[in-house]
Amino acid sequence: MNKKIKLIVGARSSLFLPFADLGLIVVDEEHDQSYKQDEGIIYNARDMAILRAKQLNVACILSSATPSVETFENIVSKKFNRASLNERFHGTRLPNISCIDMRNAEKETNSFLPIELIHDIKKTKEKNEQSLLFLNRRGYSPLSICGNCGVRVDCPNCDAWLILHKNISKYKCHHCGYTEKSERECKNCQSSDKIIQTGLGIEKIDEEVNRLFPEMSRIVFSSDYLQSSSAISSALKQIKENKVDIIIGTQLISKGHNFPNLTYVGILDADFGLDVTDIRASERTFQILNQVSGRAGRVKQDSNVKIMTHMPDHPLLKSLIKNHREEFYETELTIRNSTHMPPFARLVAIIISSKNSGILQEYSQKLADINNFPKNIELFGPVEAPISRLRKYHRRRFLIRGSKNSNVQFYIKRWLGLLKLPPQIRITIDVDPQNFL
Repeated sequence: MNKKIKLIVGARSSLFLPFADLGLIVVDEEHDQSYKQDEGIIYNARDMAILRAKQLNVACILSSATPSVETFENIVSKKFNRASLNERFHGTRLPNISCIDMRNAEKETNSFLPIELIHDIKKTKEKNEQSLLFLNRRGYSPLSICGNCGVRVDCPNCDAWLILHKNISKYKCHHCGYTEKSERECKNCQSSDKIIQTGLGIEKIDEEVNRLFPEMSRIVFSSDYLQSSSAISSALKQIKENKVDIIIGTQLISKGHNFPNLTYVGILDADFGLDVTDIRASERTFQILNQVSGRAGRVKQDSNVKIMTHMPDHPLLKSLIKNHREEFYETELTIRNSTHMPPFARLVAIIISSKNSGILQEYSQKLADINNFPKNIELFGPVEAPISRLRKYHRRRFLIRGSKNSNVQFYIKRWLGLLKLPPQIRITIDVDPQNFL
């Protein structure tokens, strides 16, 4: 790096380039979970950027419309300085956000979509503007189950359902990548045409939209459909040139795109993250709903967002509708503080895995029995991981919690060193875990 290059745009690994005179680091969308590398060398690139900037005594900008709770706490405690953009780039108003209560919403005949949403899409088309339907779930259906014997279609390698991808007539595991042809016959009872597809995936939304609006052009913005940079560029070009009436997208659509003619967003199944035990579930849901809502009205003034939910009175949704972001973060910090969770404590996940479930259970129990942590560090577990088998490995988890300033790593090393590691066992240590599966 001989100073001939003045600007580098890179992914996580770019932090390790041999810069000659680095003067500024910008972490765009700093809240994004993808900054955490979960396999191989486990690290958080956002935190690594902050550390490297401190070592070099240069500025580090963490950029986000929906910062992480940890970053917000650092702002509140005056560790970070805050700079705010108080209006949108084109000076347009924020979209009007409201809920469609799916408990009593009137549905279109033979459809799972509410009449209100269908009418909104038609009105948007009449104005020669675009609609976006958002569902963060790939495939056609997340669960396939035999209506005769009740056996579900599972991954042979993981404790997970296979997801039907109807467009390629295959089942896929979204954890290990296993695929198999989608058959009409149940493998367990051999009954034919009894497989029931349960739940919504983005392909089912596309199928329904095509049935309801055959005259409208549409595009599916998902990694399964757009598998190359050229395909993504072509799709973005069609959208920006207003050649598409309805965009159907997963999380891929929420990442900073500017669609001048997009004025309506329908968020399907907004409850997906409101009833999950993961400590960061509310934070992630708030962030993604904000990001998706922000696609509407970035150039044109009048725009609307409709959120389909069975929990319209949920505090998170109320904060979103009122655009009270500070209220959400303050509430979240209060909950985290009262439960002694990050950013007011440190968590370390220990994932123990083996192809031999008996050896795994015996080893993890021995670890639990030799708990030698001091009183200010708590050891929870072992418990079966939510995904108890992944890529043919059985999995059990410990969770360790300590104060922010405790030397947790030292005590973990001391604890694990008391027991010889069998060759059949793998141990993964994840400091400040983002994923609890």
